[in-house]
Amino acid sequence: MSNEGMNRMKKKSVLPILILVAAPVFSAQVLDIAFSSAEGFVDDAPIDGIQGFNAQNPWVAGDVAGIGHATLPGGWSRARNYAGFTLEVGAAVVIETTFRLSTTNGWPNTDVYYVGFAEETVHSGLATPSIGSKIHSNGDGSFWVGSSDAGQQVAVPAAYSNDWIKFTQTITRSAVSNEFIGTVAATNLTAGIDLGTTSASWAQSTADGSWGGAMNPSFRGIHSGSVRMEIDHWTVSTLDAPTLPQTVVVNVDATRTRSIGGINSLDRETWFGVYHEAGYGTRELDGKTIDEWILEEGRMLPSRGTVSYDSYWEPGGYVDYTEDPNRPGYINPIELTNNIGPVSRYVTAKALDPNHKTIFSGSGHGRYPDFMCWDPADTHGINTVSNHAAHGEAVVTAHWRIQDAGGLMPHWYEVMNESSIQNNFGWFWDSDAWDKLAEFHVGVADAMHASSFSNTVKVSGPTDAYPFRDGSSGDFSSWENGNKKFIYLTEDKMDAYGIHTYEQMNGGTAYDDYLERFEIWHLGRLPSFLDLWENEQVNTWGDTKPFVFSEYGLLNNIAGDTNAFYQIRSCNGILLSLLDRPDVVDKMSAFLMSWAPYSWDQKRVFFASDDNGTNIYKTSYFEYLRFWRDLDGDYLFSNADSPHLVQHAFLDGGTNLFVVLQNNYKDAYAIDLRAALPAGASMVSAQMQRLYHANNDVARDPFTPVADLGNVLLGADETAMFKLELSGMPLLPVWDESNHYGDRTLVPMQAGVGEAYAIDLPPGTTHSAGWLNLGLYAFEGFSNGLQQVSVNGTALGNLPDLSYTAGAPRHWAKVSLRIPEGVLQEGSNSVTVVPADGEPLMKITSVRLTSEQASDAVFNADRDLDGMSDAWEIEYGFDPSDFADGALDSDGDGFDNSAEYVCGTDPHDDQDFISTIGLPETGAGFKVSFDSKSNRLYAVEATEDLQSVWIDFTNGIPGTGGPIEIIDADGTTNRFYRIKVQLDH
Repeated sequence: MSNEGMNRMKKKSVLPILILVAAPVFSAQVLDIAFSSAEGFVDDAPIDGIQGFNAQNPWVAGDVAGIGHATLPGGWSRARNYAGFTLEVGAAVVIETTFRLSTTNGWPNTDVYYVGFAEETVHSGLATPSIGSKIHSNGDGSFWVGSSDAGQQVAVPAAYSNDWIKFTQTITRSAVSNEFIGTVAATNLTAGIDLGTTSASWAQSTADGSWGGAMNPSFRGIHSGSVRMEIDHWTVSTLDAPTLPQTVVVNVDATRTRSIGGINSLDRETWFGVYHEAGYGTRELDGKTIDEWILEEGRMLPSRGTVSYDSYWEPGGYVDYTEDPNRPGYINPIELTNNIGPVSRYVTAKALDPNHKTIFSGSGHGRYPDFMCWDPADTHGINTVSNHAAHGEAVVTAHWRIQDAGGLMPHWYEVMNESSIQNNFGWFWDSDAWDKLAEFHVGVADAMHASSFSNTVKVSGPTDAYPFRDGSSGDFSSWENGNKKFIYLTEDKMDAYGIHTYEQMNGGTAYDDYLERFEIWHLGRLPSFLDLWENEQVNTWGDTKPFVFSEYGLLNNIAGDTNAFYQIRSCNGILLSLLDRPDVVDKMSAFLMSWAPYSWDQKRVFFASDDNGTNIYKTSYFEYLRFWRDLDGDYLFSNADSPHLVQHAFLDGGTNLFVVLQNNYKDAYAIDLRAALPAGASMVSAQMQRLYHANNDVARDPFTPVADLGNVLLGADETAMFKLELSGMPLLPVWDESNHYGDRTLVPMQAGVGEAYAIDLPPGTTHSAGWLNLGLYAFEGFSNGLQQVSVNGTALGNLPDLSYTAGAPRHWAKVSLRIPEGVLQEGSNSVTVVPADGEPLMKITSVRLTSEQASDAVFNADRDLDGMSDAWEIEYGFDPSDFADGALDSDGDGFDNSAEYVCGTDPHDDQDFISTIGLPETGAGFKVSFDSKSNRLYAVEATEDLQSVWIDFTNGIPGTGGPIEIIDADGTTNRFYRIKVQLDH
């Protein structure tokens, strides 16, 4: 690739392995004739006048009570049908002809039949059909269908001369006037053999230039002599002209990095985990354990284990814990200290990766001793803890056991797995279930916080299994009586909130499924739900707590779990919907299991067995590991001009630029990837990998060179990752992002009536721009969505059209709107949201303002090297990545913009310049005065003759932000002065 091509800000790419195909087209049937008696055909009678045929009499019907066929014994006779059709440019007609040839007097070497179409009012006689394919006899019993050149033909060997052959023509109206393009495929139906497809298309023109009128399908015998043709079935349909995929521009700003809530870089330990705990996968394959394979191929490990409190393992089976004889309700401390928890797994895990972040969870399902619990008669037969102090002691002891054994200490402890399920927590049939659940969690939190693990292990809950808290009527009563109550009742005791996020599918694309059912999390529902939760925390406690996603994925894989594509689609979608929220996400662990030796029928695993565990093998789920293996780096700013394309960008070590995309639309997109690089940096190479659906499973194209980044096909539901190798990258400035929340949640909206929110931004920072993130909910989708959104009185642009969601059940959308420079302010900011007319049952569930502010290093940074700092360029509306704007004179005062920056003057005000005044001093000499700017150094030069050299009178004068006076006491009667200014670094 040339240096010129590498240095373009807009890079383009097409993978050689990909072909840019059109979106699906739709067909319309023209005719479907089987030549049967039910259609009016009569044995040995002409087909003329039946089913729209205009045919010469030698064409007769036969076996109409059986398979039915139209027959010509040979000769020159045509048959056309008045079922007409028209073709737009790019549209096609598909003609399927099932026929059989035979002869009573040898095979000629000539064209024997034509099948195709003609323009109805123009082409008759010999010109019917004028467009289509030939059937050519080779003189030896073999024949071909197609056109004149070998590449345009499909051959039928002599051995098949009397077999039933189906040949399919696809004929497209060309953009070239009076031209059609055709291809042919053929199948031997008798032998069940695919005969192939033409390797080249043919082009034909009509005899008289007619090209766009109404056409009639037709067939004809020519030179056929004694070659008999029987047509068993004849179908004709049209295909709409395909539409090319919509182009979506993805912009990546590689001239600065992001710090999101103080987090600069992707932490793989946060984002990439799978199921079971590390240390569980000890079975070996080809010399490596299951866990070692997952670590090697995915740079991740299983991240979640459970502990039970009802029994422990001893050789020979499980043994129930006994009660402490001195403390009723407590587990015998000797048994507890010696046996609690799967300690050996955590020792193995630490050897694999001592820095791995893992989750430890109470297993639930009533796995508590009777003596620690309520009477099961009160809790619907589910053992449910009543002695919270005893439970807390057991939890702390389990952690002590891991620490004493030298194992990998968990980062999080979930009080109970899926505590919102009735068969895990027995009070969930009762109205005060969430009150008791909060009490249950606080008991463990108090015990852990009082232990030596208070600063190392975060207590998490409620690990909600059904967090669809809008409720079946859309009134959010489930939220009010569940999660929100949990926030209030646990106060500040919880260190993190746990959620299990499972999607459910209908068998279509994620886009289509979300319009049919609400359980598609990653298309707006999940980010909006987290914003609601965080917004509520801020308004209640003034702070937020992070989230732990210890399980997420797809609950009902209609295609079956051996089809890994849909599982991985959901896992990728959920992950990518949150990847820019490291400030609120502590850990994610996909529910993709390392293996399942307890149930070999389980296929959502990386290692499976088809013989009850005798042999194990890697499954296609390994493509998930391989896809994510290389991703690393600092967060970059990126955006796409479609809300249905999620994208994230990372810069790894200044060398590799990664861009991850997922197409959440129903059709393919043509991606135009553009990367803005700092001055002096260039792109050395570009590669792409992608995950897609093929052969009822997931498929992955590994990283492959990309030639044109402006035209890359990405199919519906596909995930792609670009890796751009860069050179000459400088140390980039960091821009800080912080999130701030509105003062209300779940505000019901009235059509056309604005609702105002107040959001405070802290003082002492420069809030240059940002994003307004709205959670919008409509019980039956949106007919439009928003009429106006403003921040501090400035209307925001690019309001999305949400009308495509009309009728969608319980629809929750996340809308992000760009806030331009100069709108945000320290202190209180007002946000006003006005819904469009006709939006019933709409709520604004949350309002989050993401502000961007330059870190200290940015104020003097100049990424495009145009002589102006990035912060100054943003302040005055210039592009900090555009080198050319430094040489422009925006106000026409004779000073270019870079000079205005150095002088500290307004580049848009031709009256703002360094003004100087020279006055004679009393006695002799002169007084020179000028207005100064801070952070500048000034020099005064003088000469007595403009043709002479300028001499320094004084220099190094620091600007004060006010006037500066210089006295020249020299007795010279005439003198010229000039002021020079430079930045004081």
